[in-house]
Amino acid sequence: MTDDVKAEFLEYTGTSPNTLFYERYKRVIAVSEFSYSPANKDFCRDCDMHGRNLACPPYSPFFPDYIADAAESLVICIRVPSDRTEHPLLTERYEICYREASELLVQELLAYRKLGYIVAGAGACTGCARCAVLNSDSECINPQRRIYSLESMGVNVVDLARRCFNIELEWSSEGYIADFISTIGAVFPAEGTQYFREGFS
Repeated sequence: MTDDVKAEFLEYTGTSPNTLFYERYKRVIAVSEFSYSPANKDFCRDCDMHGRNLACPPYSPFFPDYIADAAESLVICIRVPSDRTEHPLLTERYEICYREASELLVQELLAYRKLGYIVAGAGACTGCARCAVLNSDSECINPQRRIYSLESMGVNVVDLARRCFNIELEWSSEGYIADFISTIGAVFPAEGTQYFREGFS
């Protein structure tokens, strides 16, 4: 990793009786370094949440439209080791670790949003227990908690992880679980907020 990457090894208790040890990486990059395309949104068609979550395609915006005129971004990667739990089913083990990694990322992104920043996360939005779209409602009822994922807006997150942190994302499957379960989010300056290179970390 380059010298401008902030790497931390942290612990979190939360509601679990066992302490979670996880990795967090941060780096400020220019928005011009993001790789994105409208065609990338089509990969979401294979996901069960496609059309079933108002933060997913076809409802999610295209990346450059969402971030407006932001010129830089603080990219955040949370990695949870898959040996965090010894659940005998690999799919359940993955789900446990992914939920924990996602919750840590969401907490951090919502804190930035309260400061006025534009945020983007990973995976389907979990702001509501049941998305309003499942009740045939096209309007989000909890927009302050809605978080679009980078991939849903056409960003190539595999390239982003490699470019920012020299991390190769691993993909779990039915018979295999990656050593680390990762989630990647990003924060963008908006009107009235500071640019990260101006001393904000």
